[in-house]
Amino acid sequence: MKGGLKISAKKNCRANLKKKIPLKVLSQKYCVDVTYRSALWNSSLCSSCSQCAETMATEERVKLLVAARKGIYEDVVSLSKLQIPLGDYVQPPHNRTAFWYSCRNGSLKMARIILKKGSNINHKDANGISPLHISVKYGHLNIAKFLIENNANVDITDNVRMKGWSSKEGPYNIGGMLVEREGQSPIFYAIINKHYDIVKLLIENGADVQMKDHNNASVYDYADFSGRTKLSSYILYKSNIQ
Repeated sequence: MKGGLKISAKKNCRANLKKKIPLKVLSQKYCVDVTYRSALWNSSLCSSCSQCAETMATEERVKLLVAARKGIYEDVVSLSKLQIPLGDYVQPPHNRTAFWYSCRNGSLKMARIILKKGSNINHKDANGISPLHISVKYGHLNIAKFLIENNANVDITDNVRMKGWSSKEGPYNIGGMLVEREGQSPIFYAIINKHYDIVKLLIENGADVQMKDHNNASVYDYADFSGRTKLSSYILYKSNIQ
């Protein structure tokens, strides 16, 4: 007992973690050092307490992912202040992360915060769709710029292989054709979804315009299908000088 607060022994360290009170390591009986649910990992933790602390951290990671998916900025800010290694919690079965969702939703404020917590900027979901892919698909130019500025891979490819799939994150109808998408980089997504300002951004930042998907269709082919003569001519020009 210290300052009127009862501190559990190490076998009950999870109870200590759940208390929103400042605790200190008083002796070898207590091996968890917590301040407002922020577990400070160190070599003195016993294995059982490490497991409790990791369980608590996982709970916070899940909360962060849910907040990012729902676009609740206040919760993202609050959770980001916890002094725990949030890392990248990957939610099955789609294998998406909090950072992935923040990019999909176009929230630059959330994306900045979550990236600072150690997120993988090139993480792919179960379909191989990266944060850059998904932000390009929805036309989030500011997010695409942010990702590129932070060294996102502009030529990262997906692995979707499902003809006629109608999911929001699935294949698309191009020139009246249902295509089987696989091996597409973000520039394909930009052309398919008619975000031509993002096409230019990607090219200016080194996107490979000679790339072909696994159906052997090139970036130029997709631009040609779109009917945008100036765009296809520009891509053809860039292809010749790369």
